[in-house]
Amino acid sequence: MPASAFCEKSGSYMNSERRIQWSEKACEPAYDSKPDWEILTMLGRALGLPGFNYTSVEEITSEYFRLFPELEEKSVEELKNSDGIFLPKKRLHTWEFATPDGKARFIAVEWIPPWEDPDEEYPFVLTTVRLIGHYNTGGEMTLRSPSLVRLMGEPKALISREDAERLGIRNGDWMEVKTRRGKIRMRAEIGNVPGKLVVVPFHFKANRLTSPALNKAGTPEFKFAAARVKKIRNEKPTPNTPPR
Repeated sequence: MPASAFCEKSGSYMNSERRIQWSEKACEPAYDSKPDWEILTMLGRALGLPGFNYTSVEEITSEYFRLFPELEEKSVEELKNSDGIFLPKKRLHTWEFATPDGKARFIAVEWIPPWEDPDEEYPFVLTTVRLIGHYNTGGEMTLRSPSLVRLMGEPKALISREDAERLGIRNGDWMEVKTRRGKIRMRAEIGNVPGKLVVVPFHFKANRLTSPALNKAGTPEFKFAAARVKKIRNEKPTPNTPPR
């Protein structure tokens, strides 16, 4: 069932600040798509379930307010004409924690070292980061959007000023980042990062470099790998990395 995009529907949402805000529809839903509340209402009626007689998202918001003791005195109009409505405690654990005495509990855990450490052959630590305009591997979703690719531009690998000077690398130079799994080419950006650390966005074939090791929870060790870095003259990005 095609659901409308966020800009095609009105309604309320709450963020982690515990602030409820109203979002106005910016455009009409495309083709046969419908807001989520309409799809669920139609589904409830088709299944013969009681209580699915809503005619607007405002009705649903009003019902939510009535059922929530701290919000029963609030109205949709008040929500629409304000910067948001806070739940009584604006932030979690402002006054006390959810423990018998209201105090936090700190529990020591076992420290598990990385699967591999930097050495003479691979003296850098590689870590990966997310770019605000891209989602996960990129190639499956956001890198297919020409507007997002234009907005974010070419991905860069960040290194410290000290490392850049030592390696003769300037902003915009091509550099190769290599680990025991593979290598990629990116332009360099001198950033505010610690020495012997190279930072690459993980949306652009970074998994050629990352470690396959798993921690005790079964989580891949994507954030730490031994690497080496060098300046190169071949001005050609890794395949499937968007051009400048």
